[in-house]
Amino acid sequence: MLNSTPPIFNSKKDFSFVMENPAFNVTYSFYINDQKTVDYFKLKHEKKLDENDLKNLLMSYLKKSSPLIRKLEIHKVQLKQDTLNDFSSYTLE
Repeated sequence: MLNSTPPIFNSKKDFSFVMENPAFNVTYSFYINDQKTVDYFKLKHEKKLDENDLKNLLMSYLKKSSPLIRKLEIHKVQLKQDTLNDFSSYTLE
């Protein structure tokens, strides 16, 4: 699921469409909205991924997507975090 190439979106209209992509949705929801989706729990429980494997999988998908990284950088600025390229503060708990 998360091995696919992340979709590109240039507008809010495109964004609703890309949110239908489970890999994009689970990564966006976790890193941007701090929410765990149904797909997140499917990966964790059905695929039996431990926390580290799941984090690595989400990070690998995130790093493939420039729009997601831009969104995350904006999100971090809004949270007044200094380091834009350091995703280590985003942990699975």
